[in-house]
Amino acid sequence: RMSYLSTKMTDLLSLHNRKSTDTVVVCAETAMAMQGVSHYAYLSNIPVFVECPSRPLEAHIFAQNNSFTSPAERLIPITSHLFSTDNESDFITNFDGVTNLWVSKKERAILETTQKNLSEGGMLQDLYYMVEMLHSVDCNLLEDLLDRCLSTDTVRVFVYLCEKADHSWVTTMSPKVWLRTGTLVSCPNSEILEPDYNIRIPLSIYNENRYEPTTLY
Repeated sequence: RMSYLSTKMTDLLSLHNRKSTDTVVVCAETAMAMQGVSHYAYLSNIPVFVECPSRPLEAHIFAQNNSFTSPAERLIPITSHLFSTDNESDFITNFDGVTNLWVSKKERAILETTQKNLSEGGMLQDLYYMVEMLHSVDCNLLEDLLDRCLSTDTVRVFVYLCEKADHSWVTTMSPKVWLRTGTLVSCPNSEILEPDYNIRIPLSIYNENRYEPTTLY
């Protein structure tokens, strides 16, 4: 695992979670970076993304009350609710042995990052580089998360990028949750239609690792 949070931030999160029933979790790109999955060009600039699954507004309050000047200690709350339910098994609850330092597991964090990318108009290329690094995942957890994910656009873009990256574990996923087709999804800065998936994407992504789609049926 990769050390990413400062000691000050680590202590702050751990102390809050020991005292409060509304657990604040490190999530999205920050959680990915802490687990060694991040696009190298942005690693030093990732702020600390946090969420509070039990009470989303608490993440906003926590960020407001604990503001630091360092870019790597800038707290950014995520208040959107991506999953129908939140399970403790979605998180590492004592990250690197630190009591009550909660971090989204990479299977959850990559879906959080995908949803954030789509809603905020982020660079799909950077998201693809992170997906490329998912050489191994907990397929049972990922299937469960995909089944609980409330955003079908998030699921479909994630599925497309995983198949684009040609990960071997893709073939073990259940067709029930591995959504490949549906209504048109337009990604930020899209230029071309990927007809096998009915997703509009940037040309740079279209040209990455051209492939024949994996068949699950």
